[in-house]
Order: sequence, then C-alpha cells, then structure tokens
Amino acid sequence: MNEVTAGELITAAEAGCAEALALYRDAAQSGNATALYELATMYEQGYGVPKDTDEVLRLYTESAAEGNEQARKRLRDILGVTAHIKNVIFDFGQVLVRFDPAYIVSCHTSDPEIAPLLCDVVFDLAYWSKLDAGEVSDDEAVAEIRRRLPPALRDLGEQVFRSWIDHLPPIRPMWKLVERLNARGVPLYLLSNISTAFAERTDEFPILGQFRRCVLSGPCRMAKPDPAIYRHLLNTCGIAAEDTLFIDDSKKNIAGAESVGIHGYLFDGNADRLAAYLEAVLL
Repeated sequence: MNEVTAGELITAAEAGCAEALALYRDAAQSGNATALYELATMYEQGYGVPKDTDEVLRLYTESAAEGNEQARKRLRDILGVTAHIKNVIFDFGQVLVRFDPAYIVSCHTSDPEIAPLLCDVVFDLAYWSKLDAGEVSDDEAVAEIRRRLPPALRDLGEQVFRSWIDHLPPIRPMWKLVERLNARGVPLYLLSNISTAFAERTDEFPILGQFRRCVLSGPCRMAKPDPAIYRHLLNTCGIAAEDTLFIDDSKKNIAGAESVGIHGYLFDGNADRLAAYLEAVLL
C-alpha cells in the first residue's frame, strides 16, 4: 500500500492539476481509496484529463470497494440506483460461460456444407427448451436429432450434442467478479435454464463452487421465465426478493424475476459496468 497521507493529497490538489494527477495515479495504483476517488472526479470533470465515462466508473468502483462511501454514493447517483441488495443471483450461459452453437459445431467440423445444418438441427429450441424444463431426456433429444439428420451425419450430430458441455469457454472477467464477491462474503446463488445432464457434471466447472446454491431448471422441472422457479429459489435459499438482485442476459428472464419482486440487471457483456452497479447497490 502506498503510504500517501490525506494531507499530501490535499496539498497536491492545491498545488495544481499536473502534480495532483501524478500523485493520485501513483497512489491509486496501490489501492488508495482517496486517490482513486479524486482521480475519478478528475476524469468525470475533465480536469487535466479527457472525460472518460468508463474510467470514471472503474475508479469509483475500486474506491468504493476499498471502503470509500463517497465513491459508493457517486456510483449510485451516476447509475440512478435506489435498491439496496444483500444477495446476488447469477445466470450461467452468456453470463459466466459462452454458449455458442456455431463454435461448438466448429469444434467437430469446419465443413461449410454441413456445419449450418448441424447447428440448426442439434441446437433446435424445439427440444432444448424441453431439455431445460426437464420434459425430455438427452436420449430422447438424440433420437430426434438422428431422425432429422441425413444418415451420413447422424453419428456426428450425436457427437456434437453429447459433447456440448465440453465446449463452454469461461467469461474470465465474470469469474473474477464472482470470486471477489464471494471473498467479501456476499451471498451468491446461481439460477440457470440447463439440462439434467449438465447437473450431473457441475463439478467440472470450479466457478460453481463459489455459489451457496445452484438451482438448475432440468432437475427442478421448471424453467425461467416461469415465476415458479424464482419463488423456488427464494424459498429454498431462505432469502427475500426485495433484498436480491438477479443477473441475466435475457429480457424475458429479467421480467420473470421482477414479477416476483426480485431486482433485475440485464447483462450486456460489460463486466466492469456490472461491477460498478454491484458496488453501488450492495449493502
């Protein structure tokens, strides 16, 4: 930790923009909450540096994480936040890992003549939605996939389907965010529309060990955005909707959560902005 006193920071600010900026940057690199806050205000006001909204949010977030309540208040003002949150629920696909049918197919073939057909048939929502809801088994889905594919592609189609769990790249900034929140003692939960087959392989994803409970749709035989699955999570985990934030990349799933009183955050892929929001709302 850079041993910069509050007096030195004030003196630097009084001495002039260039000296203040240099000292703030130096101290901020070592996690000095005051320096992070003052540097954020400089980027917000364009004082000695170009205005930069992303940098403003990043610096206020880091300052708030170091305990600076002024930074937390500024984040709440910038983001228009009014909620106070104790618990956080994360979605899995497209929030913690990438689920990309075209990529999964490409792990098995690069043939442009057959890849689109495999993608359309293997990942058809007609049976993936039923898999998520626990209404069909993997074997039943495979039978339908094989029926729809030409004979020469049936084995490959089954191979693509049965190995999709092996091709879910992690979204690393989100894993780091989850790990930081868990280390702070924030109660974390996971709610995902995903098949029973995945539920049998959760130990292959170490990030899931960061959550107090994982609620998976297949074994529950209910799926987002049905309000029942959100109520199931709240009741099972013993948490209150008004104290809870749900993070998902789907508008309809956010609407489902909000219908039972849970606060929603529509994830757009920007982990830094989510981190800023969480720093603003967490008690």
